Amino acid sequence: MDINEIFKCFENHLNLVRVLDDNEIDGLVSMIPTDFVFKLPKSFYRLPLYRARYKDGRFDTSSIDQFGYIHDASKIKLFRYNKPGEQVLYTSTHPITAIEEVDNSSDSDLFISKWINTQDLNYVVNLNPKMRSSHSGRIIYPFILDKVGQEKASQLERLGTILEWPVKEDDEQKQIVYRLTSSIASKLFETCNAIITTSAKSKSGELNVTFNKNAADSLKLQCLFEYKHSDIKRILAKVSHVGVVNSHNSIEWYNFAVSFSSVKIKRITHIDNGGDVTLKSYDNRRLISRLQGGDSSLECTLVPNIQSGMKDKQVGIIVDNERRMKYYVVFKYDLVP
Repeated sequence: MDINEIFKCFENHLNLVRVLDDNEIDGLVSMIPTDFVFKLPKSFYRLPLYRARYKDGRFDTSSIDQFGYIHDASKIKLFRYNKPGEQVLYTSTHPITAIEEVDNSSDSDLFISKWINTQDLNYVVNLNPKMRSSHSGRIIYPFILDKVGQEKASQLERLGTILEWPVKEDDEQKQIVYRLTSSIASKLFETCNAIITTSAKSKSGELNVTFNKNAADSLKLQCLFEYKHSDIKRILAKVSHVGVVNSHNSIEWYNFAVSFSSVKIKRITHIDNGGDVTLKSYDNRRLISRLQGGDSSLECTLVPNIQSGMKDKQVGIIVDNERRMKYYVVFKYDLVP
């Protein structure tokens, strides 16, 4: 049976045309080729990855283990790319995508952890034309196409269709999909460290990167951000605390304060007619600006950008609808007890 026939059997299974038993699934999965593995360009390795977790229940927020994969294997249930008890780390290439992947309409606060890959890993990339819409996808997609011929590219796209198969709320259908996708992932993990797929929940083609346990252990947790609950579109403006890994490999949590000596207006865009904007006064996080020659003021709160480095300059965008203008503020922030 060639690879296209195997994929056809999988697709029939997922379409519920014919449901395979466990032995049939294992037999087909065992025939999947192991030559789908690639080293990726260094420009991809340098990209940070994100994982979201709701602040639900009581857990030790000083422990790195609480923000990676589940360490108690007995608590791991069947999911898309892991069998029961199988430890994998699910991450995304964008913080909003990480939130969307775990969003369950909870009103709890949220943690987002930021991870950095420090190793030269082997990846299986499931090609999906949608990924070309994202920055990370634009790095990977042409690179893989250049490495493989059209036939293998079509196979990788078809494999991606299977692994990214949409699930319904119906628990039985979800179990059928996850039984197959987790078995395929386990097979792929025999020769690769991570599987790259396109997030079905991302409108901009952002990627999900799933690491096996050994690869996950090699990732570096750079920092964490705690967010007050809000709707997803605005949640990144609700930072409450920043977590940093200390020399003892545990997490210390800080408030943050804008370093106002670093605050500068970078650029002003006139939507209609406007004037020069000057900084009039400010406090720990709030910036109050005043239009030159005017009496009214505009207030905004500056927050860290999780996609920037902690020591990098941050950029805030202030839109003044009343004056039909927007301007850009560059700043740095400090961590405070």
